[in-house]
Parts: sequence; structure tokens; C-alpha cells
Amino acid sequence: TLGFSCTATDVYNMDETSFKTKSQNKKVVAIRGSKNVWYEENTPPYHLTIVVAAASDGTLVPPAFILPGQSCESSVLDECPVDDALVTTAPKAFMNSAIFNNWLITFGECKLRCHAARPAVLGLDNYSSHHGVDSEMICEAYGIVLVFLAANATHLLQPLDVAIFRTFKRDIKTAVTTYLHAANTDTLPRSNAISIAGTAFNKLISHDFQHDRCHAGGMFKNGFQRHYRTCANTEEGKKACCH
Repeated sequence: TLGFSCTATDVYNMDETSFKTKSQNKKVVAIRGSKNVWYEENTPPYHLTIVVAAASDGTLVPPAFILPGQSCESSVLDECPVDDALVTTAPKAFMNSAIFNNWLITFGECKLRCHAARPAVLGLDNYSSHHGVDSEMICEAYGIVLVFLAANATHLLQPLDVAIFRTFKRDIKTAVTTYLHAANTDTLPRSNAISIAGTAFNKLISHDFQHDRCHAGGMFKNGFQRHYRTCANTEEGKKACCH
């Protein structure tokens, strides 16, 4: 048992998604009859990882944008339109323990601003980067209860794919395609990638989206709790662990 009464504003789901910043078009225009045709890439492709969390009532937490590399130019940071978002880097733009802990602090601060000292339940996958002594200390300081989901049960407990990511990634893909065609290029600059992803995220914050999409995805009005009860009755769900 959690030891406190949860409401829709206290139960969160956190998940990660990514998108490629390169055109998928493989067509090359050449003179008819050419024997040697090739395509030259001026800039290596990369992907951007986005960390998103939402409460059962549809409230969104400031995201984290993870770019590949060792550092991030100030011009890239300036292009992020999301207030309090975390923009950082990792060698291959994948989540690691340090980034997760930084995001966890951001989440804790957001929780304090919105709900003061009320505890929060955060459901997330059982990825190795989400475990660690530092994470436990951060959770204890901010009153966060982590619920790690079994690998074969996340489809029952993580409705972000339906409620948020589907529309979010569709908007990003449309904006990326529009930019690449307009700029006559095949790779998206890092600053534009952050701008496009941030703009798409801000679009999610509208009230209509939160109500309609989160309700459809099982997130609205204690939707997570319904999902948790459903999974608790399955063998996969019983293997999920709580901290």
C-alpha cells in the first residue's frame, strides 16, 4: 500500500520517445542513362530523445530533450520554447542515470510548485538508468514513489503512446518534413529540432487535448489507477516492483 490517498493529480506516467531528424526520402534525381548515381550526406543524421510525463488528469510535466554529443550550444538552448524544460546531451542521445536524476529533480520541483508537499506516484519502465541510490535519495526528498513496471506489462500501464505520443510525433513529423522541403536539405539542425519538438509539446497543453486524448488513453480521472488494478490481476503486472 502507498500510505496515502491518491487523486488523479498525484499519479503520473513517465515515458520516452524519439524522432529522426533526417529525411526518409531515398530518391535521387539524375540524368537518364547515368551509370553511377550516389547521394552525398553533408551532415550525419541523429535522433532526439524526449522524456515526457503526465498526470492522470492530463497535466503535463516539463519535458527533457536529449541531444547526441558532449555539449549543447547556447543557441540551441535559446530555441527551446518550453518553460522549465531540461535540454541536455548524451553520447548517443539515450537516457542515462545522470540525466534521469536531473529530470527527477525537475519533476520534483514541478510537483512542489503545483501540489506543495503532497506525495506523487510515478509509473515508469524498469530501465536500468531509472535505478540508483541517488534516485532513491531524490525521491525521498521530494516525496516521489517510483513504480517500476514489468517489461511485458508496459502496454497495460503506459497509456502515453495513445494519449500523447501518437499526436505529438505526428505533429513533429509534419513540421520536420515541412522544414526539410522548404530549406531543400535532408538533415534538421539541432536548434530547429528543439524548436519543433518544443512547439509540438506546447500544443499538447491545450485543455481540449488534455481532456479528449487523455480520456481516450485511459489517463483521465484516475485512469492510471484503473490500469494498475487491471494489471495487478495479471501475471505480468504482479511482477512489477515498487520503490
